[in-house]
Amino acid sequence: MEKVKLTATFMKKLTPGMSVRYADSEIPGLQVRVLAQSISFYLRKRQKETIHEICLGKYPDMPLEEARTAALDKLGALANYQDINAASSRKIPLLREAFEFYISTQQNQSCVKSTLSHFSHLHNKRIVDISSDEIRSVFESMKSTPYAANNAIKYLSAALNKFSRQLQIELPDLTSGITLYKTVPRTRIMRECEAPAILEKLKSLSKQPLYQEQAEALLLMIYTGQRKSRVLGIRGDQIDTEFRRWDVPGNDIKRPVQHALNDFSWEIVERRMKERGSGYLFLWRGKPMKDCRKTFATVCRLCGIEELHIHDLRRSLGSWMLSSGATIEEVSKTLGHSSIRVTEQVYAHLLPSKGRAATTTAIAAMNKGKA
Repeated sequence: MEKVKLTATFMKKLTPGMSVRYADSEIPGLQVRVLAQSISFYLRKRQKETIHEICLGKYPDMPLEEARTAALDKLGALANYQDINAASSRKIPLLREAFEFYISTQQNQSCVKSTLSHFSHLHNKRIVDISSDEIRSVFESMKSTPYAANNAIKYLSAALNKFSRQLQIELPDLTSGITLYKTVPRTRIMRECEAPAILEKLKSLSKQPLYQEQAEALLLMIYTGQRKSRVLGIRGDQIDTEFRRWDVPGNDIKRPVQHALNDFSWEIVERRMKERGSGYLFLWRGKPMKDCRKTFATVCRLCGIEELHIHDLRRSLGSWMLSSGATIEEVSKTLGHSSIRVTEQVYAHLLPSKGRAATTTAIAAMNKGKA
């Protein structure tokens, strides 16, 4: 945190959204914190195992001089061992506590827990004692897997924000200054020559009791284009049987989706609901299934297919839909993308050929004199 002499001129230069903190060089503990939507004055004073952290007021409603006076009053109270603002005098929370709370609120808990495990060496540190350099070090150590690195930062930020709202306190922004890696979109899909073999093998495995649920979960991923975590977390109480619709819950990272189940998807969901009712539809050894990547890898090996990952199944459905004449809007809605722009970025390599086919059809119609 940079230490500066807070002045009226300095304060006027601050703009919400900068996500930065400054410590006053004149009054010990006086801070100004610039967040996404506000600028606030704080007093922070440590006494043994307790930290006093008091929001003095928001700028510009509270002028700088008024904030200085309030800070001196609070410091005077501390010097006399008075209990100042008991609600603000608290035990400093650990990072582990923030993670445990956040994970408990998420639908895909195993996925979130796995992603946040990259910060496990910091679990027992107090959040205010963790530096952004420590977070950056973890982030940079994951540069060989940029998607995973970016997700780790996103989930860390979401966890701290949610925990902060729960405790009604302001926590430091540990991800401040970190720029996410630019990633090259993966374009591998299940090719036309590969699909029949994979589907046949999965249907065969679905008839074997030991592999039935994992095989059906993989088939549902192919048929719906939904993420692995969402398919494995599907519950009977998320299904609208009247409209054959799956109300896919969202979280702090992904938005909720209403997914219309096609005939192939509905056959699996209906069969699983008859057995599981309103609970989790896919279990492994009596507990909600957490993964099925090994089964998919085995299927690919048996089919002689290389370099096909489980997440490629989601992209495969979108690609096949576009090739079959679906609009980019239909693909976006089916996959639950946050916007059409996201869909266009993922399938940019397919859009030129789709446009070429459309213009060829249009010109052919012109030559035949059709509107």
